[in-house]
Amino acid sequence: MRRAAGPGRGAVTRGVAPRDDREILRGVIAAMREQPWTDTFWVYPNVTGGVVTLYGFARNDAVREAFRILAQEVPGVTSVVDRLEPMPLVVRAML
Repeated sequence: MRRAAGPGRGAVTRGVAPRDDREILRGVIAAMREQPWTDTFWVYPNVTGGVVTLYGFARNDAVREAFRILAQEVPGVTSVVDRLEPMPLVVRAML
């Protein structure tokens, strides 16, 4: 794996056979639902051309990194762009 140049924090690229973006998105969401630590209500992945962009909120930097790794392991993902923001305190209080 290598870091990708370009906009967005945490972009990572790797060579994988191409898959349909909808299939990749389903794979990312399924992988998120399999993990007990994910806040699937607060994280919204999007896939365009095999590039997964993560939007929403992460509880902390460790969870942010875990989401990036989870997404990059889905077959067909060519890179991951992290657009996650720190979870606001008011949202944390609701958890």
